[in-house]
Amino acid sequence: MEYLPILLLLVLLTVGVPIAYSLVVAGIVGITMVSDWTSAASMMAMLPHRIIATYVLLSIPLFLFFGFIAEQTGIITGTFKAAGRWFGRMPGGLGVATTSAAGVFAAASGSSISSCVIFGSLAVPEMRKAGYSKSVSMGIVTSAGLLASTIPPSLTLVLYGMLAETSVVKLFTAGVVPGLLQMLVIILTILALYVFRRDQFPSGRDVLPSSWADKFHSLVGVWPLLSVAVAILASIYLGVATVTESAAAGVVVTLVIGVFQRNLSAALLWSAAKRTAETSAMILLILVGGLIFSTYIGMTSIASNAVELVSSLPLSATGILLVLIPVYLLLGCFLDGASILVLTIPVLLPIAAYYKIDLILLGIYLTFCIELGALTPPVGINVFAVKGVVPDATLEEVFRSIVPFFFPLTALLVIIVFIPEIVHWLPNLVSQK
Repeated sequence: MEYLPILLLLVLLTVGVPIAYSLVVAGIVGITMVSDWTSAASMMAMLPHRIIATYVLLSIPLFLFFGFIAEQTGIITGTFKAAGRWFGRMPGGLGVATTSAAGVFAAASGSSISSCVIFGSLAVPEMRKAGYSKSVSMGIVTSAGLLASTIPPSLTLVLYGMLAETSVVKLFTAGVVPGLLQMLVIILTILALYVFRRDQFPSGRDVLPSSWADKFHSLVGVWPLLSVAVAILASIYLGVATVTESAAAGVVVTLVIGVFQRNLSAALLWSAAKRTAETSAMILLILVGGLIFSTYIGMTSIASNAVELVSSLPLSATGILLVLIPVYLLLGCFLDGASILVLTIPVLLPIAAYYKIDLILLGIYLTFCIELGALTPPVGINVFAVKGVVPDATLEEVFRSIVPFFFPLTALLVIIVFIPEIVHWLPNLVSQK
């Protein structure tokens, strides 16, 4: 009987009930079954405040607010143009430039959706104008958007750190090297596509040649976004601000830059604030539902049964992580990243404890899995984001465009599982100083 609420959750999701409401209903039913209605009502009165009042969650609307302001003020444009000056003449140059600019944006904003929207509207038209096929253009932008989930600051890592009660700063440090490797894999994939699908790239060079003076002058356009990234990351790693305070610092720097460049307006700020409130409310509702449902899980023997089942398998910690990759990819077909985290963390943490899997490694691993899940049909949130800004593309075309990038990125995840030092190297180096 204790598994009945899980079946109810699956039924609710199948018939199209939003994930937050499905979690709340299934969780309340489960708590009531395990205890009684009075206990369930009492928990409902306390649990929402318990999670929403968490200080680190303030960073989520702040990072989102920055991303929406950056999207509407054109703060990213200078970085993209500079990257085009420096990389545009190499094979697949505009694709490399887009990936590089997305990496810089990732260091200032933790939202992969924002990255897909911004570069989908900015880079796809430029690449298609230069002679890139629609498929290659969309594949590059959709894949490059994933960088914002791994390279700090990352909203996914913030959520994981809160749910797993792990240091967000250590998670941010651990995400740097895997994030840079992701960028390298995307760039190498672009170069491989240039060789094997030459007809989908420009017949000549992407852009007109630039003098060294023009290249260095273009770097002036990078300073707005770079200033925000430095304000956020430096304040965290120098220990002068918490993650939440650094997010606030990033917003302040963004507003100052907007005033300096004279491209801020009351209408723009209202639009950014409204979108921030809508997105934040959605995330917080999912977290509330997840806490209620995980409370029900904790009151039953489901987690311990899962540990016993998994521990009975003739697998090592590495084997368990490899087996879980297709499971998370399957979840990504139907759920967004926040939902996947709140659903699986209560069961996964006991398994990680049994196999002595480091929680920092687990956080990077889960973030990577969730990123890849954001590319899989039918949900594929990043795919929908790009589809929204490329009007003449179908969902099928966008999903097909990411296939050449999906498998190399999955291979990188497998390499990280076998060589966890990739994740641990930088945090260990920092801790020694």
